[in-house]
Amino acid sequence: MKFSFRRVTLVGAITSLSLFANPSSALKCGISGVTQPCIGDTDDRYNPDVGYDLKDQDDLWKNLEGLYVFDICNYDENKTAMTNIYLDTFPEEAGWGSYDFCSVKAFTNLTVSGSRYYIQRYTVAKFNNDGANSIPLPGLIIPVEGFCKPN
Repeated sequence: MKFSFRRVTLVGAITSLSLFANPSSALKCGISGVTQPCIGDTDDRYNPDVGYDLKDQDDLWKNLEGLYVFDICNYDENKTAMTNIYLDTFPEEAGWGSYDFCSVKAFTNLTVSGSRYYIQRYTVAKFNNDGANSIPLPGLIIPVEGFCKPN
Protein backbone atom coordinates (compact mmCIF):
# COMPACT_ATOMS: atom_id res chain seq x y z
CA MET A 1 0.00 0.00 0.00
CA LYS A 2 1.38 3.33 -0.99
CA PHE A 3 0.62 6.62 0.75
CA SER A 4 1.29 9.89 -0.92
CA PHE A 5 1.28 13.28 0.70
CA ARG A 6 1.28 16.60 -1.02
CA ARG A 7 2.98 19.53 0.44
CA VAL A 8 0.76 22.51 0.88
CA THR A 9 2.60 25.74 0.91
CA LEU A 10 1.51 28.63 3.08
CA VAL A 11 0.61 30.68 0.01
CA GLY A 12 -1.55 27.85 -1.32
CA ALA A 13 -3.34 27.43 2.02
CA ILE A 14 -4.13 31.13 2.29
CA THR A 15 -5.37 31.21 -1.30
CA SER A 16 -7.69 28.24 -0.73
CA LEU A 17 -9.02 29.69 2.54
CA SER A 18 -9.68 33.05 0.93
CA LEU A 19 -11.80 31.36 -1.73
CA PHE A 20 -14.02 29.74 0.92
CA ALA A 21 -14.00 32.62 3.41
CA ASN A 22 -15.91 35.08 1.23
CA PRO A 23 -19.15 35.87 3.03
CA SER A 24 -22.31 36.01 1.02
CA SER A 25 -23.68 39.47 0.57
CA ALA A 26 -27.42 39.80 1.09
CA LEU A 27 -29.56 42.29 -0.72
CA LYS A 28 -30.76 45.29 1.25
CA CYS A 29 -34.42 45.76 1.99
CA GLY A 30 -36.49 48.30 0.07
CA ILE A 31 -35.30 47.51 -3.47
CA SER A 32 -38.40 48.03 -5.58
CA GLY A 33 -39.63 44.82 -7.17
CA VAL A 34 -36.75 42.77 -5.73
CA THR A 35 -36.96 42.79 -1.94
CA GLN A 36 -39.59 43.58 0.66
CA PRO A 37 -39.94 47.10 2.07
CA CYS A 38 -37.79 47.92 5.08
CA ILE A 39 -39.57 47.46 8.41
CA GLY A 40 -38.36 50.90 9.51
CA ASP A 41 -40.52 52.50 6.81
CA THR A 42 -43.71 51.38 8.55
CA ASP A 43 -42.73 50.77 12.19
CA ASP A 44 -41.06 53.55 14.20
CA ARG A 45 -39.47 51.03 16.56
CA TYR A 46 -37.12 49.98 13.76
CA ASN A 47 -36.61 53.38 12.17
CA PRO A 48 -32.93 54.38 12.44
CA ASP A 49 -33.91 58.08 12.42
CA VAL A 50 -35.92 57.77 15.65
CA GLY A 51 -33.88 58.27 18.84
CA TYR A 52 -33.85 56.04 21.89
CA ASP A 53 -35.23 58.72 24.24
CA LEU A 54 -38.68 57.53 25.31
CA LYS A 55 -39.93 61.08 25.96
CA ASP A 56 -39.21 62.01 22.33
CA GLN A 57 -41.13 58.99 21.06
CA ASP A 58 -44.43 59.52 22.90
CA ASP A 59 -45.97 62.13 25.23
CA LEU A 60 -47.17 59.31 27.50
CA TRP A 61 -43.70 59.04 29.02
CA LYS A 62 -43.51 62.78 29.78
CA ASN A 63 -46.91 62.67 31.52
CA LEU A 64 -46.11 59.50 33.47
CA GLU A 65 -43.13 60.90 35.36
CA GLY A 66 -43.53 62.22 38.86
CA LEU A 67 -44.23 61.50 42.52
CA TYR A 68 -47.43 59.65 43.41
CA VAL A 69 -48.90 59.14 46.87
CA PHE A 70 -51.80 56.73 47.24
CA ASP A 71 -53.55 54.32 49.60
CA ILE A 72 -53.50 50.56 49.05
CA CYS A 73 -55.64 47.76 50.46
CA ASN A 74 -54.27 44.24 49.84
CA TYR A 75 -56.60 41.25 49.62
CA ASP A 76 -55.95 37.52 49.93
CA GLU A 77 -57.14 34.77 47.57
CA ASN A 78 -60.58 34.73 49.26
CA LYS A 79 -61.05 38.47 48.59
CA THR A 80 -60.68 39.25 52.29
CA ALA A 81 -58.85 42.41 53.33
CA MET A 82 -55.43 41.63 54.82
CA THR A 83 -55.77 43.52 58.11
CA ASN A 84 -53.96 41.10 60.49
CA ILE A 85 -50.79 39.85 58.86
CA TYR A 86 -48.06 38.23 60.94
CA LEU A 87 -44.54 38.41 59.60
CA ASP A 88 -42.19 35.44 59.50
CA THR A 89 -39.81 37.27 61.83
CA PHE A 90 -42.59 37.90 64.37
CA PRO A 91 -44.89 34.84 64.16
CA GLU A 92 -48.27 34.84 65.89
CA GLU A 93 -47.03 32.39 68.55
CA ALA A 94 -44.37 34.88 69.66
CA GLY A 95 -47.08 37.32 70.71
CA TRP A 96 -45.61 40.41 69.06
CA GLY A 97 -48.66 41.39 67.01
CA SER A 98 -49.72 41.89 63.44
CA TYR A 99 -49.56 44.48 60.68
CA ASP A 100 -52.43 46.03 58.74
CA PHE A 101 -51.88 45.60 55.00
CA CYS A 102 -55.20 47.22 54.12
CA SER A 103 -54.41 50.71 55.40
CA VAL A 104 -51.17 51.05 53.50
CA LYS A 105 -49.71 54.34 52.28
CA ALA A 106 -47.48 54.14 49.20
CA PHE A 107 -45.02 56.75 47.92
CA THR A 108 -43.94 56.11 44.33
CA ASN A 109 -41.51 58.04 42.15
CA LEU A 110 -41.49 57.28 38.41
CA THR A 111 -38.58 58.55 36.31
CA VAL A 112 -37.92 58.21 32.59
CA SER A 113 -34.33 58.78 31.55
CA GLY A 114 -33.36 58.11 27.96
CA SER A 115 -34.60 54.64 27.12
CA ARG A 116 -35.00 53.52 30.75
CA TYR A 117 -37.97 53.60 33.08
CA TYR A 118 -37.19 53.71 36.82
CA ILE A 119 -39.54 53.16 39.75
CA GLN A 120 -38.86 53.69 43.44
CA ARG A 121 -41.66 52.86 45.89
CA TYR A 122 -41.90 52.94 49.66
CA THR A 123 -44.93 51.20 51.13
CA VAL A 124 -45.75 51.86 54.79
CA ALA A 125 -47.95 49.45 56.81
CA LYS A 126 -49.02 50.25 60.36
CA PHE A 127 -48.56 48.00 63.36
CA ASN A 128 -51.87 46.88 64.92
CA ASN A 129 -50.47 46.82 68.50
CA ASP A 130 -52.49 43.68 69.23
CA GLY A 131 -49.72 41.48 70.64
CA ALA A 132 -49.71 39.71 73.97
CA ASN A 133 -46.34 41.27 74.80
CA SER A 134 -47.87 44.79 74.70
CA ILE A 135 -44.73 46.12 73.09
CA PRO A 136 -45.54 48.60 70.33
CA LEU A 137 -43.47 48.00 67.24
CA PRO A 138 -42.83 50.61 64.55
CA GLY A 139 -44.61 50.57 61.23
CA LEU A 140 -43.27 48.40 58.45
CA ILE A 141 -41.59 50.10 55.48
CA ILE A 142 -41.22 48.01 52.34
CA PRO A 143 -38.86 49.54 49.74
CA VAL A 144 -39.15 48.46 46.09
CA GLU A 145 -36.86 49.62 43.34
CA GLY A 146 -36.81 48.54 39.74
CA PHE A 147 -36.18 49.59 36.18
CA CYS A 148 -37.10 48.61 32.68
CA LYS A 149 -34.96 48.93 29.61
CA PRO A 150 -35.57 47.99 26.00
CA ASN A 151 -34.13 44.74 24.72
